[in-house]
Amino acid sequence: MAVGALVCVGLMLGPGAAEALSPVTEFSLRDGPVPDGTADEILVAPDPNFGRVFQSPLFDAETYLEFSLAGATTAPQVLLALELSATDFDLVLGESKTFELSSYAGTGAPSLAVFEQGSVFETITLPTNGLFDLELDVTSPFNEALAAGGDFLGIRIHDPVWTGTLVGAGTLIFGSAELTVVPEPATASLLGLGLAGLAASGRRRRSDSPRRGAS
Repeated sequence: MAVGALVCVGLMLGPGAAEALSPVTEFSLRDGPVPDGTADEILVAPDPNFGRVFQSPLFDAETYLEFSLAGATTAPQVLLALELSATDFDLVLGESKTFELSSYAGTGAPSLAVFEQGSVFETITLPTNGLFDLELDVTSPFNEALAAGGDFLGIRIHDPVWTGTLVGAGTLIFGSAELTVVPEPATASLLGLGLAGLAASGRRRRSDSPRRGAS
């Protein structure tokens, strides 16, 4: 009986499995045709310019992802899976390019107001001509957003600098994103302990039962 209760407690504490979240909104903001530090356009799919990250003398484009924090609690590990791509045309002259990821307080909907917002938590450097699957640790931004009472975790992908030359310039194209919240390991351990105890209890009961034909 006691062992069975232990199993129930383990089940109530949590599922013991990672939870995958898709963005509640995805959009790009563009400052141009004369960049002045203020976004002029909101771009969403199926606009062909949606998902591009580029900085030039003509315009500055950034891509934004926002994930709902409703019902979430702090987690020991949160991972962000991104699919990004670039071509030889997008990244000029075969030069690699460094991009930055920032976190910000989202609103759950496309907004011009979040342009250039956020705190940098990761930099990525990509070569030309490829499809890239990246997995980034966003545990700190996720937990900090919860601690601040935020409703949405915003992720901004942007080009940090325009060098004034085509060397190293280029466009990063966003493909898809998924946020995975990994639960506390104690949950799964407790469930495993309860199941092991239940199995041991069953073995004891079988060994204690009188054998058939015994006097």
